[in-house]
Amino acid sequence: MKLSRRRPQKRTVPATGWAASAMVIAVTGVLAAPSSAGVVPFVTMSPSSGGPKTTFVLRLPASVVRRAGGRDLNVDVVEPKGSPRNHCSVYELAQPMFSGRGRTRTARFVLRAKNVGRPEATTPNSGWCRGTYTVKSYTETIVDDNEETGTGGSFDERDLARSSFRVR
Repeated sequence: MKLSRRRPQKRTVPATGWAASAMVIAVTGVLAAPSSAGVVPFVTMSPSSGGPKTTFVLRLPASVVRRAGGRDLNVDVVEPKGSPRNHCSVYELAQPMFSGRGRTRTARFVLRAKNVGRPEATTPNSGWCRGTYTVKSYTETIVDDNEETGTGGSFDERDLARSSFRVR
């Protein structure tokens, strides 16, 4: 009886490790492109994580600043879930610092630990609380306001970008 040698079949190995991560990031980047309508881009913070006294910087690229359309830029910092609001919320929001001109104009927000907590507290500021903070940059314009009485005032708000940072 003659035995024939079988050729080993070519096995396909699913992508693992960094190769799988790269594919997921590439597909996600194509599907969630900031140019598509209604999508708010995610912008990375510098650094993305730090300690209680770390200063975090949010840099908005020119494409995001152009979407503001000349309106004022604002930033909202939401404290981590489950943290005490009076100790972990930001009481003085950062003002944008602009650089460049025209289509290359960018904005930068500096988020300092000294602006976290209650300003009237008798204890010294302990800085950022542990957890993940969410940052939303937006524009806001007053649509309706009664200047005679100072009452009313409805706002038209447009989200420009979102970001987050983690405090260890």
